[in-house]
Amino acid sequence: ISRIDILYGPFSARYAGNSMGVTLNIVTRMPDHFELYADATGALQNFRQYGTGTTPATVQLAAGIGDRAGRFSWRLSANHLDSHAQPLGYAELARPAAASSAGTVLTGAFDDRNRNGAAIAVIGATGLEHQVQDTATLKLAYAFAGATLSYTASLFRQDDHSGIESYLRDGGGNPVYSGNSNIGGYNYNIGAGTFSNSIWNTQQTQLAQGLKLASDPGGDFAWALIVSRFDYLNDKQRVPATALPAAFSGGAGTVNRLNGTGWMTYDADAVWRGWNRHEISFGLHRDGETYVQRKNGLRDWIAGGPGGVTASASGRTSTNAVWAQDIWTIMPNLKASLGGRYEDWHAYDGTNISAAPSLNVRQPEVSASTFSPKATLSWQVSDPWRLTASYGQAWRMPTVTELYQSVTTGPTLSVPNPNLKPEHANDYELAAEYRTGGGLVRLSLFQQDVADALLSQSAPLVPGSNTLYAYVQNVDKVRVRGFELVADRYDVIVPGLELSGSITYADGRTLADAAFPAAIGKLVPQLPKWRANAVATYRPGEDWSFTLGARYSDRSFGTLDNS
Repeated sequence: ISRIDILYGPFSARYAGNSMGVTLNIVTRMPDHFELYADATGALQNFRQYGTGTTPATVQLAAGIGDRAGRFSWRLSANHLDSHAQPLGYAELARPAAASSAGTVLTGAFDDRNRNGAAIAVIGATGLEHQVQDTATLKLAYAFAGATLSYTASLFRQDDHSGIESYLRDGGGNPVYSGNSNIGGYNYNIGAGTFSNSIWNTQQTQLAQGLKLASDPGGDFAWALIVSRFDYLNDKQRVPATALPAAFSGGAGTVNRLNGTGWMTYDADAVWRGWNRHEISFGLHRDGETYVQRKNGLRDWIAGGPGGVTASASGRTSTNAVWAQDIWTIMPNLKASLGGRYEDWHAYDGTNISAAPSLNVRQPEVSASTFSPKATLSWQVSDPWRLTASYGQAWRMPTVTELYQSVTTGPTLSVPNPNLKPEHANDYELAAEYRTGGGLVRLSLFQQDVADALLSQSAPLVPGSNTLYAYVQNVDKVRVRGFELVADRYDVIVPGLELSGSITYADGRTLADAAFPAAIGKLVPQLPKWRANAVATYRPGEDWSFTLGARYSDRSFGTLDNS
């Protein structure tokens, strides 16, 4: 099921069709009278793969209270999520070229091939997560004459435990996690971290805050001032460095912390409708991000205090921007939208420190000043028919972690690239839409040309080296062409039955890549050519609705050279 939406009273719930896909979204409108509500949601799935058979479940509870007293209104809500997951990955061993009788004989592995077609032995499941999340949200609002001031604070806390399941058994039926082994007539040396790197305990406490002062809607002029802040109050992940099964009860390890990481945004927006047939909007923007990551050794990875720093990384980015847009009604059936955004972006204070190998680097500052224009022309040919042509440019700046994150945790290898350039995209679209009271059909033709695309690819860290690492780099030129067909129809066959769906074709190609010539002409990774979805919803009355959905996506490549 691709998606189920549940709407009732002051809250909504969405099931997104994955192992932890139940997300509750509290409606942000303020109450106009006393409200008290509660909700319970559950999801269950059946999972079978290799030697893992599980029925992970998710339970979510939510409650809230709110009221209004004159110009003042408030709402307090809480949400609790308890979720078990299917495996996020599998432990595998590359099969040796020649058979051997060496090593302790083990059973339980599964013969298979990896995505490159090489023979492997799958020896266990990893990333069996159990997540417990709690969120508390407070929203306050006061209505002045002609304006409203609102404040929102949301505190998020998560405990995430990741476990593993070994399929390997010795002659006595005991599980095996490492050592010199013989599986199916081949000799394998199973490293201490093969399973233990996929065990972790993550604890997070994060605070999001927002303050908004906005004029009342309507009239010729409206404005809004918005400030938001997000803070990692406590964010730590503990991982063992001891082989299993000893690591189940403790032993040496590491702790990775993101405490002090966060960002702030500032926006001042306005719209003016006083010029006949024009709606002019404009605004100012600033954001600032701070990234701090430290990795410490632990004598006891489960409950021990942090020892010396083994690695750290930090950095900052900031953006200042100004934008403007005019929606011009040229004629009653012809409308144009013209706009532009100027940005000044800066990345600085980047550092990467490591105890072994010894490293203490202060990264260079990088900056960019960019302009992004956009234009749309919309023609209402007749009551049901509308044609639209659009063009726009956009710049995607490297994130602070793409530039500076170098701390490796568990199975995740982080390689920074402090010399990344912004990604620059040009987008074109032609669309035709037929809309009536009974539904709509829309066909869109699109093309996107991207220069310096920010994609992960394998390349040597040191020129001339044969050792390859996967990390975010600039791909010189990428192009995506395709179409999308969307249809929605009400009261099909019987009253209350709605059918909707879409088909998307996207042919994405790497046109130039000096760092990795083998990628030229190949399909863009993680972009399937064909995607489709269909949803049927039946509403027999005002109180009930039944939905059935299906989603399709064809295969996509995981590497730039499509290997």
